[in-house]
Amino acid sequence: MITNSYDVVVIGATHSGLICSALLTKRGFRVLVVGHDSPPPSYKALGLDLPRSPFTDTADHSPISRRIYAELALNQILRRRSHSVDPILQVALPDHRFELPLDQSQLLDRELEREFPAIKWPVEEFLALARSTGEVFDPLVRHNLTWPPDSFWERRRLRQVARMLPPALRGAPHPSPLDQIPSRHAFRLTLDAPLRFSSHLDPSQRSPLATARLYQGWLQGPQWIEGGHARLHRTLVDKVRSSTGEVLSDQRVDKLIIRRGAVTSVKMAGSGDEIGCDSVVSSLDLSELLRILPSRDPFVDLFDRIGEPQARLFRYTLNVVIRAEGLPVGMGRHAFMIRDPKRELSDENLLRVESHPVTDDGLALLCVQALLSRRLGPGASTGGKLIRQRVLESLRTLVPFLDEHLVMVDSPHDGLPIEDRRGGRTIEPSSPWSRGPHTMEAIFGYPVLGPMGLCALPTRSPIRRLLLTGRQVIPALGLEGELLSAWSAAKIITAGDRRKEWMRRRLWTKVEL
Repeated sequence: MITNSYDVVVIGATHSGLICSALLTKRGFRVLVVGHDSPPPSYKALGLDLPRSPFTDTADHSPISRRIYAELALNQILRRRSHSVDPILQVALPDHRFELPLDQSQLLDRELEREFPAIKWPVEEFLALARSTGEVFDPLVRHNLTWPPDSFWERRRLRQVARMLPPALRGAPHPSPLDQIPSRHAFRLTLDAPLRFSSHLDPSQRSPLATARLYQGWLQGPQWIEGGHARLHRTLVDKVRSSTGEVLSDQRVDKLIIRRGAVTSVKMAGSGDEIGCDSVVSSLDLSELLRILPSRDPFVDLFDRIGEPQARLFRYTLNVVIRAEGLPVGMGRHAFMIRDPKRELSDENLLRVESHPVTDDGLALLCVQALLSRRLGPGASTGGKLIRQRVLESLRTLVPFLDEHLVMVDSPHDGLPIEDRRGGRTIEPSSPWSRGPHTMEAIFGYPVLGPMGLCALPTRSPIRRLLLTGRQVIPALGLEGELLSAWSAAKIITAGDRRKEWMRRRLWTKVEL
């Protein structure tokens, strides 16, 4: 028996799920967001707010980012809280230290001359190609398409724009500037390191267009948001609740009710309440969604065509609190470390280190992330203690006096207790169920990729009125892909509801003004 009803139920309080929810509530839809075990972006340990992962807004340059935040009236708020960082990023190898400066007019030329003089010309050619990507790709993002393109006219428009891309980015047989650089050259590694963390796609499947687009996000200077992802998450939740939405972060969906091939309601876990809805948007990974479906049969044909996503890597985060005097001089906010260039860029051999501002009591936070292979990921026989030790050992090569200034070590992903190094004790967390290897975010590989090598799963699922958004729809573009998929799901729902067309006309008039 249906106890309540909403226009849309969004499953998963992820970034793309909240963006989609905020857009729909702004357009007058009554929306329910169910957290469904989506962990919050931060957690508390020893009185400190610690992030679950580093966060960099590499999509700040994208037209879809500006369009979404303009409609949600968040542009001014985010502008006040956002800051540029210089240098943009740093990559440390045993024999090289490369910095990408914010002012690239002259400083970048000096950096290339110092580190990579022998290949300076192809490197400059690639950087120019990455910068020019926006001139062709931005109009495509600005166009009101559904991603992945679904209709005949949308696919036609995509093909028209794809023809305008430089041949090196089109996937056609054409020499790329990177072809002139050996595969294991240091510059190739300094290019690959930040992109592995910026994308949600298996690095071996990344297309030339995705490589150029992701690096363009770094070249234009990603913004640092005060409070990080946690502040942005709270802002979006408040935006949903202040309109016509409701957010139940601690609730789960037990099952989707399907009748005649369409979603009609959702059954809540625990209470067993059945909530009616016109549409459901899932921001969960597909494997999680299949668990709450009565049967996976509707997806069989889809898997026959494009295959089923397979987890390749897992994001592991280790938060390290040290005294501020232990920070290396000149260390930037975004640092990447490659310990051994001859080994695979995964596990403890590649680290992303995000430095947070020094607190009033003289402490600094290093949020360290590694991409674990399947042999160290969830379900592996190796324990969390071994992973933590390996990551700390690699971090010591970047922060030489780490042990002398260490205050606290903790990870939300290895299931180990909090290490209070200053007090010489270990502390069991107050919420152990929200920690452990099962909370690691997976990076997937896809047997068949969609248009331009950017897309994977469709926004429209095989079940009517069930839409997909999140990391698996446009995985190659990372954060920009999440925004595009959230916008597409909201666009489909908005276009399919004729009852609120007059409200949308009034809304768009205000937005355009």
